[in-house]
Amino acid sequence: MNPPAEITIAAFIKRHSLVRRHDPREKLLGIVSWYWRDGRLGVLRHQGKIVAVALVRAISDLKQAEIPYHHEERGNILWIDDIISRAPCGISFLLDLARQRFGPREAFAGHVFKRRAELRLLPWATVERLAQHT
Repeated sequence: MNPPAEITIAAFIKRHSLVRRHDPREKLLGIVSWYWRDGRLGVLRHQGKIVAVALVRAISDLKQAEIPYHHEERGNILWIDDIISRAPCGISFLLDLARQRFGPREAFAGHVFKRRAELRLLPWATVERLAQHT
């Protein structure tokens, strides 16, 4: 019997996320459930295995990114709380999933974790160009 998708996704995040690696399993499962509920979680599978995951929510102002679980369906910025890929082009595919789910917005934003959590903002047109090169 296969475990529920949320448990499998949480296990993938626990193993591979730089941000959430040290979160207790119960907390991580709650986080995954919240993002999963309304399609704010993107998953890419290859041969039945998860190879990439993104946790995304819409916000209207960058200050709202600091408020856990804050989501405004019509927000003009797609905030990426975490994006993990173990596959070539995985991040591009996840960005494309987010574009499909949320439709056009002004920008994607998030922290670049390998660069001392510096804030990164990509205008929508840039994301569109990146998606065309996958």
